[in-house]
Amino acid sequence: MDHYRRETSTEELTDNLPNTEDTENATEHNLSQNRVREALHKLTEDQQQVIALKFLEGWENEDIARVLNKPVGAVKSLQHRALARLQKTLLEDEV
Repeated sequence: MDHYRRETSTEELTDNLPNTEDTENATEHNLSQNRVREALHKLTEDQQQVIALKFLEGWENEDIARVLNKPVGAVKSLQHRALARLQKTLLEDEV
């Protein structure tokens, strides 16, 4: 045991430790993702589809309207209401 203690340097030990700042950032990122995911589940199905297609897939409103068989104005309205609901839900969760 004494031989092992003499042979092991503290530098080797600290090199293997995870960076606490990276761990904290990753944890905060995961918590934020969970909050957004939970807020998305509170939207209607149509609102979820519009948000997913618009912001996750990068589709244009015209393409979303065609796929969902809705007028472009309805897609814009769904998007507006969904974003307002997300904002309200996320702000309520902060308090």
